[in-house]
Amino acid sequence: MQVAAANKPAALAKHFETKNKSVRQSIKFVRVSDGSLIYQYEPQLRLSPASVTKLVTAAAALSKFGPAHTFTTRFLHSGQRKGSVISGNLFAVGDGDPLLISEKMWQVAADLRAMGINQIDGDIVVDNSLFDGETRDESREEGARSSSNAYDAPVSAFAVNFNTVAITISPAEKSGTAALIHTDPVDLDGLKIESSAKTTPPGSDSKLAAARIGSEGQTPLLRVSGNIAADSEPKKIYRSMVNPGRLAGEYLRAFLKDAGIATTGRVRTGKASGDERTLLTVPSYDMRRIVSGLNTYSNNFIGDMLTKRFAAGGSQPGSMYRGAKVLREYLTQEVGLKEGFAIENGSGLSIENRLSADDIVRLLLHVEKDMAIFPDFLASLPSYGWEGSLKKRMKGSDREQVGSMIRAKSGTLSEPITVSCLAGFLKHPKHGLIAFAVLENGISGKSQPSVSSLRSQQDAALAALLKMPLE
Repeated sequence: MQVAAANKPAALAKHFETKNKSVRQSIKFVRVSDGSLIYQYEPQLRLSPASVTKLVTAAAALSKFGPAHTFTTRFLHSGQRKGSVISGNLFAVGDGDPLLISEKMWQVAADLRAMGINQIDGDIVVDNSLFDGETRDESREEGARSSSNAYDAPVSAFAVNFNTVAITISPAEKSGTAALIHTDPVDLDGLKIESSAKTTPPGSDSKLAAARIGSEGQTPLLRVSGNIAADSEPKKIYRSMVNPGRLAGEYLRAFLKDAGIATTGRVRTGKASGDERTLLTVPSYDMRRIVSGLNTYSNNFIGDMLTKRFAAGGSQPGSMYRGAKVLREYLTQEVGLKEGFAIENGSGLSIENRLSADDIVRLLLHVEKDMAIFPDFLASLPSYGWEGSLKKRMKGSDREQVGSMIRAKSGTLSEPITVSCLAGFLKHPKHGLIAFAVLENGISGKSQPSVSSLRSQQDAALAALLKMPLE
């Protein structure tokens, strides 16, 4: 690798090395065209990359499945069909589609109605057997009993809306009365809602909160509180759920009901025997769209669904352990990384993941050389200051002047240490495409830096680099 002229690193060193006594850093900037080194600091130090891990998952998914690949969810029935009535069970067989959202479920119900079906005299059976029974690895355990987040949802082969529920909170007609609460976009059974949220006078501040209480095997409770102004538009809050098989089945039943299709049985989990008849097969969105959702919005659920899906098939169900092994093999066999890094899951929720700036830049340079996947990989990264998880990065004139020149993936954790990372590509006006990785971790046992201060430092460094005349 060539080394850039001595004056080039100065602008980056000014912003990064002032904090290296309180923060562990691994940083590398490389010109893509010839491999020229722009700047580095402890490039081989392996730290927690947080959601920058998703770069690995995205690259592996595009490489192993292909940008146009789709997963196929199957809807089957047992028993007999006579006219508009099915006298057996309806099976939903999951294929690990991480983007099985309301739009897809609405279409399933609409297609069944178009087939002339208006009644199912049996159970709705959710078949999650493509994956193992471990719906929560260690990174999701904290949300097992209660949660005020959406990102810690359990992972299952048939999962609707990321195994989360959206709560829509609307003001009532009169101030002082209870706010209106609904699950969105359909009313769901299988959960309880308690609300103390009130409608307040027009022009007042709306402050709302929601928590899910209840663990696996229990009926979850959504507890909503706060105030919403009488002139406010509806607000939506997303929360992770438990009992993923039951939740997905309740979504299916609710969409069927909305389409005028009655179901008389219960919702349960089970496994199709192979003797059932096929009603519908539903392809997922293609992989390029799935990866876009993964990186643009830093969707942890998609990351870990893909990880399990890597290892699914054959005689063993997909597991996080075996899926992470596939990711590690991709990095060693395809990218050429040396041993010593750690990948425990594909989302980056695990604090145990370990990568260096050199590891990540090697990955980026590897992907850039592969025309079959690079355009979709690059398009999946949010534009700085414009969209997704980077929408609020940079400020003022810097955002307008150079933000559009950066496509990157951020990574953030707040416990047990502060983690703020950033990696991707930037387009320098003179030297073209630059691949970069900035990993910054607080030091265990010491006072932790704020995420906002680390982000501001990263923003300033990138702006300075893009505005400096590299010779």
